[in-house]
Amino acid sequence: MSNANRSLLLSTGLFDEVWYVQRYADAQHSHLPPLEHFLNYGWPLGRCPGPGFDPQAYLQRYPDIGKSGLDPLLHYIRHGRYEGRQAVVGEGGSSSMPQPQPQLAVVLHAYHLDLVALLGERLTLLTEPFDLFITTPHAPNTREIVALQKRYPGAQVVCCPNRGRDIAPFFSLLPRLQQYTLCLKLHTKQGVTPVAKQWRETLLSNVLPSGDGVRQLVARLRSDTQLQLAGPQRLFMSQLAMRFGNDSWLGRLGKSLNVPLESDWGFFAGSMFWCRPQALVALAEEVSKLTFEPETGQQDGELAHALERLVAGVVQPQSERLLLLSHDASGKFSMTPYRSGMALEHTMPSQLMAPSSGKLRLAGDLNLTGGFAISGWLADCNTKAPRKVQVRIDGHYDIEALASQFRSDLRDNGIGDGRHAFEVYPPVELVDGQNHRIELIDAASGDLVASGEAHWEFQRDFSDFAGYLAHGLVDPYLSRPFREADKRCLAAMENVADGLTRDAQALAKAPLVTVIMPCFNRLDTIEAAVESVSSQVYANWELLLVDDGSTDGTREWCERQAAKNERIQLIALKKNRGVSHARNQGLEVAQGAYIAYLDSDNVWDPRYLAAMVGAFSREPTAQAFYSGLYRYTGNATEPSGVLFGPLNRALLFNKNYVDLNAFCHTREAYQQCGGFDETLPRFVDWDLIRRYSQRVRLCSVPVVLTHYYYGRAANTLTANTEYVGYLDQVREATGHQWSTAKSTASTALQRGVSVVIPSYESLEDLRDCLTSLEALALGDKLEVIVVDNDSSSPVKKFLEEAQAAGRLKAIFNSCNYGFTHAVNLGLAAAKTDHDLMLLNNDAQVEPGALEAMQLAATQLPQCGLVVPQQILPGGTPTLTTHVPYADADQPCDVNLSAHHGNIVTPPLLHDGRVLEISFAPFFCVYIPRETYRSAGPLDAQFGRHYRSDRIYCDVVRHLLGLRIYHVSDACVVHKLQKSTRVLSGRSNSQFDLMFRKNQWDEPTRRTLGFRKAVWDL
Repeated sequence: MSNANRSLLLSTGLFDEVWYVQRYADAQHSHLPPLEHFLNYGWPLGRCPGPGFDPQAYLQRYPDIGKSGLDPLLHYIRHGRYEGRQAVVGEGGSSSMPQPQPQLAVVLHAYHLDLVALLGERLTLLTEPFDLFITTPHAPNTREIVALQKRYPGAQVVCCPNRGRDIAPFFSLLPRLQQYTLCLKLHTKQGVTPVAKQWRETLLSNVLPSGDGVRQLVARLRSDTQLQLAGPQRLFMSQLAMRFGNDSWLGRLGKSLNVPLESDWGFFAGSMFWCRPQALVALAEEVSKLTFEPETGQQDGELAHALERLVAGVVQPQSERLLLLSHDASGKFSMTPYRSGMALEHTMPSQLMAPSSGKLRLAGDLNLTGGFAISGWLADCNTKAPRKVQVRIDGHYDIEALASQFRSDLRDNGIGDGRHAFEVYPPVELVDGQNHRIELIDAASGDLVASGEAHWEFQRDFSDFAGYLAHGLVDPYLSRPFREADKRCLAAMENVADGLTRDAQALAKAPLVTVIMPCFNRLDTIEAAVESVSSQVYANWELLLVDDGSTDGTREWCERQAAKNERIQLIALKKNRGVSHARNQGLEVAQGAYIAYLDSDNVWDPRYLAAMVGAFSREPTAQAFYSGLYRYTGNATEPSGVLFGPLNRALLFNKNYVDLNAFCHTREAYQQCGGFDETLPRFVDWDLIRRYSQRVRLCSVPVVLTHYYYGRAANTLTANTEYVGYLDQVREATGHQWSTAKSTASTALQRGVSVVIPSYESLEDLRDCLTSLEALALGDKLEVIVVDNDSSSPVKKFLEEAQAAGRLKAIFNSCNYGFTHAVNLGLAAAKTDHDLMLLNNDAQVEPGALEAMQLAATQLPQCGLVVPQQILPGGTPTLTTHVPYADADQPCDVNLSAHHGNIVTPPLLHDGRVLEISFAPFFCVYIPRETYRSAGPLDAQFGRHYRSDRIYCDVVRHLLGLRIYHVSDACVVHKLQKSTRVLSGRSNSQFDLMFRKNQWDEPTRRTLGFRKAVWDL
């Protein structure tokens, strides 16, 4: 489908993503986003794009269109709606005729979900037709997003990574916005300054002042085409006075855009404004060449902050081209064109809108980010003393807390010393999927400081320990509030810890454990950390306190501890060189058979060391273990959640969930893998654990014995967002996806493998797939069979030439039989002494994958099928559907899937190598020859295009009594077809049968000798 037709479709609002997926079952099973599925499959099949249009009914109502041979949907979009033809609704829809495209667009960035409804309400002031674009880093089916779509039918949700705040998504949309004459940019502005709410209200009350005011504003912008930008006069700031840390980006971009940075001009602080999209084309072109920094909460100095200024800066000269808006307390709204010489604001917004001084200056806000936590902050701006808060839910359920937790963003914005935050959790009975009113009240005065809405719904449904372990493989964070089922599982882990502790205490000879604790200016927290080591029930330990040049008395305190306890040794470094250097100094002198780490602001349960030693005694070939932790926010006394999941190697490389404070390894592992990377100021633990996981046997142990405090100390690296950029350095060092280290690669193939590739079109993907197979250099051990389902001439020609060159065996079908029958033809043609592997034509096989799967098939008990890691590229929309904890921007295996619910109970001590599963989609599956002889071909008669993989898995497991194994040493990358034009020029009815109903037409069914099931309606 052409980009032009795509744009036309999106401009009408006819495509309804949620409705389309619910209406067509194959779209639910596809890895394509719904829009891509419709453009590549649904449109050529004549499907309804949404409830507002039915192509078949449109043709019936207007026979002249059918005779013309024009596509009905395309005709309606291009001609019919302007000719006054009635849009014919699809199934479950209501009759309405889309109007010609509005000339006004609204871009609303929805990050803070609790403010989405507020902006939706404000938009009701805009009575003129407009197209609404909702940009968000949240899932499209997030409750608040869905509610906004329902309020504004036709609103388009544009998912975007959490980078560049509201600015990056807006600029990504600017090419699409060029068809509009005007655009209003809004976002869910929150902020942490004392005047955050006043700032937000000032922005909104000026760009959307009132019904009459908005009509006047739009009319003014339409009548005066010289005006390019409009925003609040009160927030029209001097760029010279408000440079802050933005010189680098401003200098880089200003020069190429001829923006006069040496002279003063104004910009609208807060990034809510009206604009002509055409005025920002040149700036958008420059931005398209750049990469926004990952979101860190930084207040200035990033690309987004520079662009906030340059949106107005590129409108030069500004005189008579910018419209300043004013809406005073009396409700009077005025508009004044900016003229040269008019004063620019030099006072920071936080001071400009600060209330007059009084006895009590309360400031605070709620941060309802979509999770279970009700977090926020409250402060009296006259004092640093913490205040008690009441969080009131639905007007009657009160939760009390002290707003005393540390947040660096509060400190950086002058909110006392930053210790004014709080975090509480709703009772479990309110986690019911319903909306709840949240109020933040100052307990002493009774003043209402902030309010919002939240809803909570559990995304976990396990009921026992086995279910918890399976859940943890793809979603290792267990947030409060804890259900009864959660408490049962946590209690089970307490018992596991007790059992492992007994194992350690029963050892005839207790091995020495070295504990390494680096410290730098931690006098306020280190005592509790050291006490937790001294309280260990396992007695054979040594504690190395590595002081990294402290100046607050920490070093002297450590000296006193070493003098009192011979098991404690101080290593005093002369100057501060960072935590990695400090830990490495400890590693060099460590005497223990096992090495553990504890930071000076965290503590252990007394059983921690015993449990880890007990785990080593049960798994003597393991060289490293990790366990779980209770996570606390700041100095909270109750945990916010539990972080533990059995080892999932792909997820470990996608996003870290293993903490160094819960990690223990052998001395031999250190000698083999080395210590900490001293060039990294941050993420050093993740880097080390990634390296160890590739080179030694790492296992998970399901106990939670570490108490981890996030942001407890003001100088903690964990709470410092400055180092986010070092993530890429870590990923480059050990790979963006998990792979076996060369020294542990699989052995050679012992017998041949026939790879069967069902294929339709997608020539570029097919080329890449074959190239990856040929790069394996397996010689005559590898047979490649491509079964083509009646592709176009270029694809057939390529396959004919490849077959003539001896690269593959090709089977050409005269029609598109679908996935299953094509696979069966290839299986039947394979060499009879070979094992078999099914492979999508959009997949690429990594080196060692076939060897690893064949080794598993021959060595694992009762092995019926083997599947590899199915690595989806970062940015694939369905990635977090399968692995909810994953970073959606990074690659990850999805064959272990929450969506499929296919994980059979992991071992208690799990090394992540092999796991039994109940099902895996057959994008890539290894079928031992013995399994194929017993199970036969796939079921094409009842699973023409899909379903046959599930049927085959059930046959293998339940009829043959065999097992399906997931083997992480094997990796196959699944690209997902993004450019394939499928079914073009084909019979809609035939392919609708295959892709929608998954059925056969009667003549073909009889020809193939298939039965017709009475249930397949």
